[in-house]
Amino acid sequence: MRRSLMVLAVAALVLTACGSSKSGSSGSSGSGGSRKVTLVIKKDGCAGTTQTLAAGATTFDVKNEDADGITELEIKRDGHIVGEKENLTPGLSGSFGITLEEGEYEVECPGGASGTITVSAAATSDTTVAGYGAASPMAWPSAAP
Repeated sequence: MRRSLMVLAVAALVLTACGSSKSGSSGSSGSGGSRKVTLVIKKDGCAGTTQTLAAGATTFDVKNEDADGITELEIKRDGHIVGEKENLTPGLSGSFGITLEEGEYEVECPGGASGTITVSAAATSDTTVAGYGAASPMAWPSAAP
């Protein structure tokens, strides 16, 4: 009887260790191969978030700067949400991760203007990102395939 309880306890620990965690980014690799891209929600939405990125694991850091009426940001492909962050009132931020494949994605802030992400198949040495309201474009290192 005692041995059975011990086996059950060990099995429970193994199952717990193998479970998924909400704190991790979906689509990111454990080797640190995920790049980070910052997106800002403003009063008028996500306009100006036109970006060109290389395909691969990407973590999006989202901040609601000053949009009282817009509290979420969605990344869509072919009309389907592939990643999102919700419940971001002004001043709050959060992140999510997805693996981007070659093609076009829409950056949507429901109730506001939208932007676009173009994903290329091949990585380049640097990827330029022009964010809404940015003083100047910022260079993001590309993830190696």
